[in-house]
Amino acid sequence: MKKNNVSSKTPDSSKVLIVNALIQVQKAPVSTSKTYISNAKNVASSLKNSAGNAMAKLGDFANSADGKALMAKYGNLFQRVWQQIVEFFQGIF
Repeated sequence: MKKNNVSSKTPDSSKVLIVNALIQVQKAPVSTSKTYISNAKNVASSLKNSAGNAMAKLGDFANSADGKALMAKYGNLFQRVWQQIVEFFQGIF
């Protein structure tokens, strides 16, 4: 997030929720399986590449005049949607 200039635009409470969700995934019993670990590494690598590109574009947009205007108008909505996504994943674990 810091690398792509979106860390300052992400509330600390959301960062904590993301970290907690990832910790729960790590603690899952299936996470010790060699096949799972191999598949997870492959998926993580693919996601890292895709997410890195998307985060860079998001960072550029967030720093643009249009992005700042959108956040001023709908920022609270985005935070609520993100919170619901995080809560959904927490409910799975």
